[in-house]
Amino acid sequence: MQQEHKYLFSVIMPIYNVEDYVEEAILSLVNQTIGFDKIQLIMINDGSPDNSEAICLKYKEMYPDNIVYQKIPNGGVSNARNTAFQYVDAKYLTFLDPDDKWEESSFENAYRFFEEHYDEIDVLAARIQFFEANENFHSLDYKFEKGTRVANLDDKEEWYSVQSTAATTFIRSDAVGDIRFDSRLKYGEDSTFINKIMLKKKKIGLICEALYLYRRRSSGNSAVNNQVNDKSFYINSLVYYHMELMRYCEELYGEVIPYVQSMIAYDLYWRIGYNNYLDVLDEQEQKEYLERLRLLLEKIDDYILLNNPKHKKMFKRNEAFKIKYGKSLYEMIDYDKENATLRYKDAWSLDLPNQKGKVCKIAAIDVKDDKLFVDVFIAQWLFECNKDGEVKLKLQLGNQVVEPVLEAYDPHNVVEKLRHESYYYLAKCEFSLKDVAEKEVIFKPILCIGENETPVSMVFSKFISNKNMFETSYTVFGEYVVRCMRRSIRVSKPKDLPAYVEKAEKKCIKYLKKIGRKDLAKIRAKYPKFKKKQEGKGSIWLFSDRIDNAGDSGEVLFKYICENTPNGVRPIFTIGRDASDEVKARLEAIGEVLYFEDEEFKLYFLLADKIISSSAGEFTINAFEDDRKYFVDLYHFDFYFMNHGVNCGDCSGWLNKYNKDIKIFFNTGVKERQAIIDGRYNMTEEQCVITGLPRFDALYDDRKKQLLVLPSWRKSIKGAYDDKTSSVYFDGFVNTDYYKFYNGLINDERLLAKMREKGYTGLFCLHPIFRKQAVDFKQNDVFAINEGFIDYNKVFAESSVMVTDYSTIAFDFAYLKKPIVYTQFDKEEFYETQTYDKGFFEYEDDGFGPVCYDLDSAVDALIKIIDNDCKNDYIDRVENFFVNIDKNNSKRVIDAVLADSAPIPATSATSNVSFFKKLIQKIKG
Repeated sequence: MQQEHKYLFSVIMPIYNVEDYVEEAILSLVNQTIGFDKIQLIMINDGSPDNSEAICLKYKEMYPDNIVYQKIPNGGVSNARNTAFQYVDAKYLTFLDPDDKWEESSFENAYRFFEEHYDEIDVLAARIQFFEANENFHSLDYKFEKGTRVANLDDKEEWYSVQSTAATTFIRSDAVGDIRFDSRLKYGEDSTFINKIMLKKKKIGLICEALYLYRRRSSGNSAVNNQVNDKSFYINSLVYYHMELMRYCEELYGEVIPYVQSMIAYDLYWRIGYNNYLDVLDEQEQKEYLERLRLLLEKIDDYILLNNPKHKKMFKRNEAFKIKYGKSLYEMIDYDKENATLRYKDAWSLDLPNQKGKVCKIAAIDVKDDKLFVDVFIAQWLFECNKDGEVKLKLQLGNQVVEPVLEAYDPHNVVEKLRHESYYYLAKCEFSLKDVAEKEVIFKPILCIGENETPVSMVFSKFISNKNMFETSYTVFGEYVVRCMRRSIRVSKPKDLPAYVEKAEKKCIKYLKKIGRKDLAKIRAKYPKFKKKQEGKGSIWLFSDRIDNAGDSGEVLFKYICENTPNGVRPIFTIGRDASDEVKARLEAIGEVLYFEDEEFKLYFLLADKIISSSAGEFTINAFEDDRKYFVDLYHFDFYFMNHGVNCGDCSGWLNKYNKDIKIFFNTGVKERQAIIDGRYNMTEEQCVITGLPRFDALYDDRKKQLLVLPSWRKSIKGAYDDKTSSVYFDGFVNTDYYKFYNGLINDERLLAKMREKGYTGLFCLHPIFRKQAVDFKQNDVFAINEGFIDYNKVFAESSVMVTDYSTIAFDFAYLKKPIVYTQFDKEEFYETQTYDKGFFEYEDDGFGPVCYDLDSAVDALIKIIDNDCKNDYIDRVENFFVNIDKNNSKRVIDAVLADSAPIPATSATSNVSFFKKLIQKIKG
């Protein structure tokens, strides 16, 4: 007989330092469609020092019948939850962390499902979606792909349906018994608790119609974000979570069942393969940690380790085997020559000719001067599987065979950051096409294992049209046609290329209609007519800055080329319609403007011969967003990149050849250029050209007694911008160290007193990505707060001194030979979370002003400069850095583009080309 309860659900919520979030969490329960009267909310205040209690008491007063509130001395989240169990008076139990929330229909849907399966399950798991910092689903969301159901954990198909969180589950209250959260655990207490309950029936309900919304804090200060730097992540979790769960399972069933093995393997893999523990544990603790890992792995079947749906990277699997067996997994892999398969016993296999992973990736394809150029990424681990003989790579086109040089490719700097080998080798090759006729010639990568050879199937980069993504794809390179398939690349030279293209386009259009994309079929059908209509109007060069603003090098260069247009060139500026009316009017007064939202924009994009921009955002080089695969065969532009400023950091993780396909990267200084050539950008000397940034041409000096504060943005504060890095207002911004530092600086009484004494005003300007947070900053009689986009040249001209942090705008200000103060209070965190790493530019040695790491030293530096009438003591560094300090940066950029281009019938082009060749020689010399 079921026990009678007052409520349908009891919700346990521990409270600690959550005054900014807890009300939102409570309201997500109050607004449940099942009715809040059916929910008991138990809030345990774990000695919270902030204002959380007042918010809890407010709702306790509003709902006295079904809210329980207790305050206890601080003892941790597990202790708080355990305290709450005594108040539970509901048929079902769940948890809610006070910075998270439940989707409004979750409880109603969960109740319906649980009632239907009451005798089958004790635990029902909901989906988890993150919010704030990102909107991804949890890494274990794959278990919901088969839909809402009851999963039998003894079923091999459900071994990996692991549940690691308690707060995202609904539990039968009478199934909890004496199971409690282990207060010795900071990480894994949820998993230990919920899995002990689940193991009683070895079943779990999975419901897609209930959604737990998990806050990923933009400030980056949550426990999950910082766990890798905590000793207990490597010590307590292994002992009181992994070992304890195995012990409990053995006690119940006499063995560690495959599901539990899978649960523990999933969690261990977040540690295995990464060497963070070396910075956290002492020498003895490291030995103990590795020994515990070994003991745990010994109880996990190889099949479980090698087939985890989330952790598929071979370097992780290899590290697990090295710990478990004392030798590499790669050493134990056999090659089955009959099936061209790499195999480890019966636990794992890889069919090389037919595999669909990223073992072999074609990074770039080009055809020029009757040669085929192919860049190939090949997984490094393959070459360690040498049990059956030495492993080599051959690349073959027809009868031509190349055994390429393999170079380790590491754009994300995993060797230094994570201390394990990079994932790929990069192989570059070229083949002659002089003998290629109408009949196709086949390119394929071949893996040689000892005396055996096997083709390896391929995947392709986003810049390569291929049949894996677009069934009818083909790409025309001059006289040649290239078709990319999973097992081969086929090159031909049709006798009647126009007829070939016409026939192929009909197939493309038919296919798009077949898959329900008539909208895309319409664009492809319209493009040839549009192209013919535009013929004779000039080669289209697209210029841009940000998607929602101009005023950077793109606009300056656009103005220059409109005033000095080479014959045969049609310059067009591209921008979004969300840009201000003032910006749009200014651009339209300069020349032809095209808006991203316009119906014909995508057609102009396909026609573009050049894209020249200060932005390398996806909107710049990909007008079709997720539909790129259906049009990338028609992309034929060269991309010339000016950057938003001097490239002083290491941006190679995203700004490399294979991610952005930059034709020429324009530089300002010798050190900057060399850092790109020597770095992981995969750019050649010819692709890195010192011209200076066009935006420098628009700088002027009209200095007044003004202190400019203009910091950069922070990728870690993700709630303040959207997926296109446009500013959106974020409530949690005021809790960030970033806000606290700069609000403190512009309101510092010592600084304000000195500025009043010397007659200075201040202007505080946020980066455009954060501009909507301007309302959060406190204004005073000295500092004005800019709330919109700014005219950078105007504020640079009128300011006598500037404060910035890591922003490349410092180089613009230095170009004017004005003093700068760098504020780098968060240096370590910045380089861990930003879109780039620390680069060649050492602020202490190369910077154009003092570097300050706290508020007091920044104020001291500014007072000293103001007292000295803003004299610049760093002029020598400025003059040593910039190759050119003049107004000819735009001219040099256009000269470089013309020199790189196919000949254009222009009388002025000859001198430009000559100038560029001399410039290249000068740089090389």
